[in-house]
Order: sequence, then C-alpha cells, then structure tokens
Amino acid sequence: MDIFKNPVIWTSILSFVTTQLLKVMLKKDLKAFKSYGGMPSGHAALITGATFSVGFEKGFSSPCFGFAFSIGMILISDILRLRPKISKDVIHKPFEIVIGGLIGFFWAFIIALL
Repeated sequence: MDIFKNPVIWTSILSFVTTQLLKVMLKKDLKAFKSYGGMPSGHAALITGATFSVGFEKGFSSPCFGFAFSIGMILISDILRLRPKISKDVIHKPFEIVIGGLIGFFWAFIIALL
C-alpha cells in the first residue's frame, strides 16, 4: 500500500512516538506515553516534522508547505495560548515546544535523506 511509502506520515509517527518515549524515560512512568503536556511536546514534534517533511518533499515554496506551515502555526499557538485556559495539567512551556519541534525537524531531515 502506498500509504506506507509516505514520508510525511512516517515523519509524523516517528516524531510523535520519539517524544512520547522521551516522556516515559524522563518521568519514569509508562503512563506518560499517553499524557498531554510536559517535556517534550509530542504535538509540536508531529506538526513540525510533518511540515518540514512536506517542505523537503514538495519544496519550501510550494502551496502544500504553506498550508502545512499555517496549520502548524495554529496548533502551536493553541498549545501556548489556549491550553492554559482549559487545564493546568496540559500546559507546555515554550522550551518544551521548541524541543518537540527540533525532534520533528530531526526526523523530517533524516527521512528526507533516505
């Protein structure tokens, strides 16, 4: 199936799973894998990885990259500004989002090289 050859999907999955496994290791608790908030941000990793993967695949001047970038900005803005109003248990500090984004970029870059 072609879906298994899609680098954007693989980047998203690897970025998210990597961050969640890091949460487990940092908190020393398997339940952290399913948690929201904390270090690093899985959602920031997923959307950043997907966005850069689209850029590497289709070009950074493509409409697809522009769309992915726009969705990413909405998601990251919501993580920073909306979540604190919902619950204190799901808050991210900016540094946690940056680390998640770096993990996403890392996977996008690695997969683009393959």
